Amino acid sequence: MMVFSPEQVFRMIANDEVQSLAVPASTQNHTVSSTVKSMALQTGAPLAITFPGYTVSFLAFISVGLMHKLMPCKVADDHEIANDWDQGKSGVFKSAMDPFLHYHHAVNPPPVRHGGETYYSFTWGSSASFFMLDTRTYRSPNNLPDGPAKSMLGTQQREDLINWLTKDDGGADHGHGEEVQWKFIISSVPFTKNWHFGENDTWAGFLWERQQILEAAWSIGGRSGVVILSGDRHEFAATKFPPPEGSRWAREKGREVAVHEFSCSPLNQFYLPVRTYKQNDEEDIAIK
Repeated sequence: MMVFSPEQVFRMIANDEVQSLAVPASTQNHTVSSTVKSMALQTGAPLAITFPGYTVSFLAFISVGLMHKLMPCKVADDHEIANDWDQGKSGVFKSAMDPFLHYHHAVNPPPVRHGGETYYSFTWGSSASFFMLDTRTYRSPNNLPDGPAKSMLGTQQREDLINWLTKDDGGADHGHGEEVQWKFIISSVPFTKNWHFGENDTWAGFLWERQQILEAAWSIGGRSGVVILSGDRHEFAATKFPPPEGSRWAREKGREVAVHEFSCSPLNQFYLPVRTYKQNDEEDIAIK
């Protein structure tokens, strides 16, 4: 198998040279995470040697087609490192994340902060603003008791997110002098607690911090609609988060202040015979 550096792959895609390369059929559906886990541990090896799984995936037909037609915006999650990763930057973190940084994050919009962080924000004219979370790098261990000392985002990222939510122009990178119509929070794990499988790895295990985010979203009083887009579950669900009855946010008459989440399935969704999504209370209302 021919192996290429990230720079070579991007150059070939840009010059439409990918079609001339023979990628073995057996590698078309290659599981990238397994290769990265075994190869990325060779710290200090050349990129062309340590990143074969990413190279194969970038040369696959579906990847080439998507990158020609869509603007990819990538966020890191546990399978860049290990399942349900909650150990921060310890252990194999750096070696496992290097391929992600070169192949994915390097072409993302600029980060909110320029200290090596991987969360970022961008705007789409005056219509929408997006905040792409990093839910792994700064995460507290999943088994810690919930409360102010437990965080999925870390203090700095949470503050940056809340500042972005409450900022009048809606833009964390390029202000437009006017309020955007929609603000989208992108989370690699579900925001709702209605999923009843692996809850501690989702926001269900970080409800204190989730409440801080919801209160900030409700506080803008409907100036912009707030939508959360999430992944990780192998099912689809839509959830509504209304402000508590009698709260100051619920008294915003005639303005929609509820937050909505759409949790999407992966492109290679497999059949799951038993649904794990179920509403338990009036805090997380199941729409579908």
